[in-house]
Amino acid sequence: MTTETFRTILEDVLEEENLVITGSTTAKEVPGWDSLNHVRLLVHIEQAYGISFPVDSVERLENVGELIALVNRLIAERPGR
Repeated sequence: MTTETFRTILEDVLEEENLVITGSTTAKEVPGWDSLNHVRLLVHIEQAYGISFPVDSVERLENVGELIALVNRLIAERPGR
């Protein structure tokens, strides 16, 4: 997953356009990225990539870059890869 791919998914979940997202962006910096939309975002990513987020890993995430790195690690660790 790239930052651009993440931005596209986030825009879809938040029903927003032209969000400016970098690796250091936090949820608090994005209008509408509240706790409910955070869950919706994670579910969307899990379904799109066939992964499952470990709860303890998600709780420690501090920014978009860390979330993208986690997604990429989980994709690489999927069975059959």
